[in-house]
Amino acid sequence: YIYAGDGRGKSPAAIGRAVQAAVEGRQVVIIQFLKGKGLQDSEFLRRMEPEIKLFRFEKSDENIWLVDDTDAGFEVKNNNESWFQRKFGKKPTYRVITRAGRSSRWVPVYNVSACGDSIRGYHCISGGRGESTATWRVALPKGNYEVWVKVFKDYITTFPGIKTFPSSVVNYYTVCYGDKQEKVELSLDEELVGISSGWVSLGNFDFPGGEVRVVLSDKEINRDKDVAIIADAVKFVRLE
Repeated sequence: YIYAGDGRGKSPAAIGRAVQAAVEGRQVVIIQFLKGKGLQDSEFLRRMEPEIKLFRFEKSDENIWLVDDTDAGFEVKNNNESWFQRKFGKKPTYRVITRAGRSSRWVPVYNVSACGDSIRGYHCISGGRGESTATWRVALPKGNYEVWVKVFKDYITTFPGIKTFPSSVVNYYTVCYGDKQEKVELSLDEELVGISSGWVSLGNFDFPGGEVRVVLSDKEINRDKDVAIIADAVKFVRLE
């Protein structure tokens, strides 16, 4: 089936055909190449996985690539889980607030300050030893880029009480491209002065073309399990 031409209705028709194919027991993959905001029904389609696999690639500007934690280019590795959690644990559901309790695995959280299309939110995990990671992947043409990350300071529990936001929090990133791996440590006390969230630059990089990965570790400098390590979005801005 090919849906083309001017006017409305092409995407709904294609999605309807995909749902019909899934009902018939066929393997269905939907790939969206988006110039701007995606379809508002993308979250509905995600709830139909694994019967329907959804991959979205979004380019918000000709020189800006944004990868959010709801995009196909994002993945998490939970290496802090127990054998029981790996064997019988259910997929984490969205939290309404970050401070809902410690978590040894990445969990999605609703947050209006986060990036997102139909849903604004991020993934968080209790501060750990650097064994679990969140990764953003994107294919970029050759060029010089500045890489930005959306960062947050917060606790994952309400236990600290009178403290509004944690201090002395460092986020540990690794930028991987070609045969290089460049480590970047972000002191959130220095980067977020008087605020709890914002876009922070990891620096400028000369990418040779091809896949680029940005990896966030769950490492917490004080191994404080009440501190939230938060993964939201990464933005690649082409400078030249």
